[in-house]
Amino acid sequence: MMPIDERRKAHRKRGLAVYPEDLPGDAERIAGIAALVERLAGPVRLRLPAFDLLVEAPAEVGPKILYLLAVDDYETSDLELLARHVGAGERLMVVGGGIGVAAALGAKLTGRPVAVVEANEALHGVIGTQVALNGGTAEIVNAAAVPDDYPDAAVAFEVSPDFWYSRLGTGAGAVRVPAIGFARLCETHQPSAVLMDIEGAEAAILARPVPDCVRTLIVEIHTPELGAGPTGAIVSALVGGGFRLVDQQALSWAFKR
Repeated sequence: MMPIDERRKAHRKRGLAVYPEDLPGDAERIAGIAALVERLAGPVRLRLPAFDLLVEAPAEVGPKILYLLAVDDYETSDLELLARHVGAGERLMVVGGGIGVAAALGAKLTGRPVAVVEANEALHGVIGTQVALNGGTAEIVNAAAVPDDYPDAAVAFEVSPDFWYSRLGTGAGAVRVPAIGFARLCETHQPSAVLMDIEGAEAAILARPVPDCVRTLIVEIHTPELGAGPTGAIVSALVGGGFRLVDQQALSWAFKR
């Protein structure tokens, strides 16, 4: 069986309480990609056929993410929920931009500029490149989204060498970044749809009412670290705020109202 088929099969089996794990042979394949990348003169570009996206992977992305992109297993749940539930003309805000793949797909689906909230400033250029490669535009907000009652203008953010582990916190590599309340972000950008992937910080933000302008919310709930109780509290708060659960895949949930 080819790696992409193995990945798709494993992806469909993932539950709510586990993070993805490497499959047999992944380490050797990633090592092979690392050796190849060392010999290239520039970034790698590849197409994600499932979403018709062109993606550029600079050196900062690293061989593991390049491998996951190649086998169609990078943020796949978020991308599939976006493709199923966000359409033309919507105003999308991505909270937690990563390397910009979701933002690129969002701009393509909506035909409108996408607002991207990303605290890791080193990724801003990568995000802009992904969106532009696919014919879209993005407004990148250099900030971390925080609960609306957060008292300070800045917050500690751990910048990990493996960018997908970066998150709010005071551990190794922590820096101070601008902090903007989620309601204020919505007031500024007026999104009708929000995609949120912020490594557990969603629990505090979504405990508060979601602004009325948001009609579709796709959120990656990090149950493996939050636990079942806080996950249930997030879902209950959203349902109590007028949302209904319309779709779910692995750790990602789609709500509409």
